[in-house]
Amino acid sequence: MAKSYPKSSFVGIDKEDCFPASNPGNCVFQIVDLLKGLPFKDNTFDYVYSRGMYYYFSFVEWQQVVEELRRVTKPGGYVELVETGPLFNNLGPYSSKFQNACATLIQAVGGDVYIPEKLGDYLAGFDDLTTDYASSPIGWKGRIGQLNLQNMELSYTAHKLRLCNYMRWTEEEYEVINEQGLAE
Repeated sequence: MAKSYPKSSFVGIDKEDCFPASNPGNCVFQIVDLLKGLPFKDNTFDYVYSRGMYYYFSFVEWQQVVEELRRVTKPGGYVELVETGPLFNNLGPYSSKFQNACATLIQAVGGDVYIPEKLGDYLAGFDDLTTDYASSPIGWKGRIGQLNLQNMELSYTAHKLRLCNYMRWTEEEYEVINEQGLAE
């Protein structure tokens, strides 16, 4: 996004140092624990974007997250939350095993696998609220299906350590589940 809008400034945050080695000059990254509060003044940003966080916050923490995002967004600004959730349809045995493990872990830490469907409730105090749901193909139906498959591969990689620890899977077991699940 920073490359597409060179006259804008961007700030990326994550709890861990997982940032690209190089980035455009209009983009900075910071290690921040969102649950401890964002290190920005009220009304700092015109646009706040978050995606793929369903896995990291409990049901209770989501309200805190949304309030913090609201705090740093300027009046008239936009908050965009994109959540795919861990529940997919028409899965094979390995994909089902991965999905069940993710759902079990999310619930074990107080999370809710249906958060993507409930985010509109958390955002109820925002002006001009729009929510949307879209079902997307994974691995089929042309370019969008291939992009979704790539996103799933990245997601599998991102969750590897947590799932291995929680499910007591070896790396080898995880790799088999990963490879076979993505092939299904």
